[in-house]
Amino acid sequence: MRTVSKVFISLAVVLVLAIAGVFGFAQTYSAKALPRTTVAGIDVSGKTATQIEQQVEAAASERTVDLTIEGQTISTPLADTGFSVDAAQSAQVALKPSSSIWSRATGLLSSHHIPASMNVDEQAFAKFVESLNAKTPSPTQEASVSWNGEQFVASPGQAGTAVDADQVRTIVESASKDLKSSALADLSVMQREPEN
Repeated sequence: MRTVSKVFISLAVVLVLAIAGVFGFAQTYSAKALPRTTVAGIDVSGKTATQIEQQVEAAASERTVDLTIEGQTISTPLADTGFSVDAAQSAQVALKPSSSIWSRATGLLSSHHIPASMNVDEQAFAKFVESLNAKTPSPTQEASVSWNGEQFVASPGQAGTAVDADQVRTIVESASKDLKSSALADLSVMQREPEN
């Protein structure tokens, strides 16, 4: 019986020490991202909010989106697409698992892959899509009125080609959320009637 008691006590001591070790280790991540944490594809393990924000901002500033239209590849900085990465918000989300001692201890056992938080300027995005439309084989012509020096001249709209705006949105959104993944894609070109 004494041998069983000693074994039980020894196991209990080892278990307590192991738990204390885990919680002690977890405490070192009280204001840092846990191990195996990525933000937008960037490894931020052990980084503070400020460090994460700086890393994400740097990656976002260098990010380009490469879109191919009928064999022609157009490379555009992410900042010119209407999409932008919210580095501060992304850093805050990355540190959520470090918010309490319990979440830190349990969080040490798993990986954390966090997409970047982002903002969209819809007007800038629409301009970006129109700039892509202009590079299609036969862009749709909207109806217009111009002054030729003597009189106003109306030009009727003409059907033509355009890219799929929803496809463009999906590609750019994906490129914003994961700054390390490939951002090269072929765009579909379709017929489009003039809007006016």
